[in-house]
Amino acid sequence: MNIWILTSEFPPQTGGGIGTYAYNEGRMFSSAGHEVTVLTPSQEASDGLEAERLRVVRFVPRRVHLDEYVPPGTSPHEHPAFPFTCMSYWPALSYQFADEVVRCIECHGPPDVIEVQDYNAVGYFLIQRKLLGEAPLSDLPIVVHLHSPQFGVRRANKSPQYVLPEYWIGQMEKFCILGADSLLSPSRFMRHWLSEWDSRFPAPTVVPYPYDHREQSFAEPAPGDVVYVGRLEVRKGVIPMVESCARLWDQGHNFHLSLIGEDRRYDPLGMSVGQYLKRRFARHAAAGRLVFVGPLPREKLLTRLSQAWCMVVPSLWENYPFVCVEGMSLGKVVLASSSGGQAEMVGHDGSAGLVFDWSQQGDFEQALLKVLAMTPAEIQGMGQQAADRIRRLTSYETVLPQRLAHFNSILEQAPTSHRMFPTVCPLQPAPAELTKGEGSIPGLLSVVIPYHNLGEYVEATLDSVLRSTYPNMEVLIVDDGSDQAESIEALERVKALGKENVRIVRTENRGVCAARNMGAAQASGEFLSFVDADDLVEPQLFSRCIDILNTYENVGLVYPWISYFGQITGCWASWNTEFPFFLTHNMVGPLAVTRRDLFLAYCQNRPDMLYNLEDYDSWLGIATRGYLGVSIPEILGHYRVRPGSRLRGIQRDQELHLYERIAQHHPEAYHRYSTELFHLLNANGPARGLTSPASKPEAVLLELALETARKSRLWRAGRRVAVSRLGLRIRRWLRWVARAFVIERYR
Repeated sequence: MNIWILTSEFPPQTGGGIGTYAYNEGRMFSSAGHEVTVLTPSQEASDGLEAERLRVVRFVPRRVHLDEYVPPGTSPHEHPAFPFTCMSYWPALSYQFADEVVRCIECHGPPDVIEVQDYNAVGYFLIQRKLLGEAPLSDLPIVVHLHSPQFGVRRANKSPQYVLPEYWIGQMEKFCILGADSLLSPSRFMRHWLSEWDSRFPAPTVVPYPYDHREQSFAEPAPGDVVYVGRLEVRKGVIPMVESCARLWDQGHNFHLSLIGEDRRYDPLGMSVGQYLKRRFARHAAAGRLVFVGPLPREKLLTRLSQAWCMVVPSLWENYPFVCVEGMSLGKVVLASSSGGQAEMVGHDGSAGLVFDWSQQGDFEQALLKVLAMTPAEIQGMGQQAADRIRRLTSYETVLPQRLAHFNSILEQAPTSHRMFPTVCPLQPAPAELTKGEGSIPGLLSVVIPYHNLGEYVEATLDSVLRSTYPNMEVLIVDDGSDQAESIEALERVKALGKENVRIVRTENRGVCAARNMGAAQASGEFLSFVDADDLVEPQLFSRCIDILNTYENVGLVYPWISYFGQITGCWASWNTEFPFFLTHNMVGPLAVTRRDLFLAYCQNRPDMLYNLEDYDSWLGIATRGYLGVSIPEILGHYRVRPGSRLRGIQRDQELHLYERIAQHHPEAYHRYSTELFHLLNANGPARGLTSPASKPEAVLLELALETARKSRLWRAGRRVAVSRLGLRIRRWLRWVARAFVIERYR
């Protein structure tokens, strides 16, 4: 079997639980005669065999090119760092992962199956592009392996849930879980937790992590030496563990606790977990009972762990921690909390370790005292039982047939025709039934071009539309009362072309909303698209959009990524329309294809949206009826930004007024998601600044910039002379420098 593994970590460049898993999985399959390819980001690019039948492709994240010089006016999608130019690290890395998979397929041929981690949604764009039918991904089975999704980690760590882009990365993770061909989980705990989070999530197949258990002699344990190994993180249960140990120390019990691992932030207190523990338990740390070791290299870590009397895995929320596997493999007695897969490793019969329950007051203290009171012979006997048990659970010989059986079951399944595109929002209603409009010609695409005094551009726009690869199309140019001679002449030139599938409809000047509505009413096609008279489309845009509309019953709107050109350059990386974020900001690109019946029934442009945002209001009309908008993550349209355009001219008061109107037009949706909308806006600032869910919003960037500036000595100097012009100039200059730095660093 040819197996590809996509992982954000892989030794020796990066470690961690995911890296340890990927290393062991690759070795397990390759040593059994299967071809394995690992794709992973790295500081240096390489592609070669690292063991027999184990190929590792290391690629450098394009973010390293952000500081490279590019000619003025270069569009973000032409930048060598794209898409890191328009979104934060993890979404952009997911995009690059998909590109690397396609590149490797073109070079080496396709695999039998691709496995990708859930964490930080590195498989998002791979799954999105597969579901959109992109070759060569459309027929490849994609398995998502559940390690610990970020949306679960953040909740367990008491971190803010709605801060962008972390909130959106969590939504991307959920999409991966829903869109995968199958799910794998190493623990029953994670399977149960996932079903409790959302009953729509498929049940994963449970197969423990593989681990290479090398023969080793057990060291003599030191009495009273209790060790914790792992990140100092809230969800790891470090805080209640130290609190419990402090109570025992105060009662006169003699042992010491060593904390081995890197420190992590404790968001509710604005400090790290280590800082909090050092402050609160300074007396015990000074007495040598509480020892902060910090991270250790792997070999030193295993040596230190082998000397311990016992090891604690106190997690409040955990999947299948490798440190527990390693500790048991070394013959350590493990005290494991019941809130994770560590309890499944240790077992509940007390023969290979002890399981305690944080919800039972004093349960941890009793378990720890029981272990501390054991004799060296009892410790060694239980440690031997632990080593034997973990080998039976996680050895290559045990795990390999289970994993192969799972992969083979996917390959043996007949290809299914999915008719519903995955959507994360669990409260979205089923698509409303629609009565087919009279006069619609099946398969025909009607492209409506609203036109008012844009004679300079319309011929180029029409030419780009007519170059479409979609064969069945009509074009309606709705002249909204043009009164400039050159614009009228441009329409006469279009008319003189004699194109049978191009019509010009003239009306008095009533604005773009009325022009679009008139064009839709007079169109004959089953499908409908609006193209502004100064924009451009790629030839394959309409074909791609209509293929997707014909594939999925719940998709009512399809649109690509957009590049800006003209007065400014940029990129609009659009996303699938997911509530509640879609209620805060438009997620749909300005060039979209829908069904004409849907537009006529639910989303004709309203007269009170004449000023702007009429398309956003219209697309909400489709989405609130249960029809999903789907983004093609590829630049297939070009939006001209010119002086005098409505988008460039929108003012704050006008935008606020229009948002009020939109909320009034869709009251049920805003009421349904009011709590989540409050959290999103409270965490990220006004809706007008939430231009992309995959990047930090403008308000947060400005806040970070101000914080960065205030930490400088020059800022304090500026405050001392703030009454002078020099002091004010210093502070303004620092704000500007800090903002540029923060946008580059924290996007």
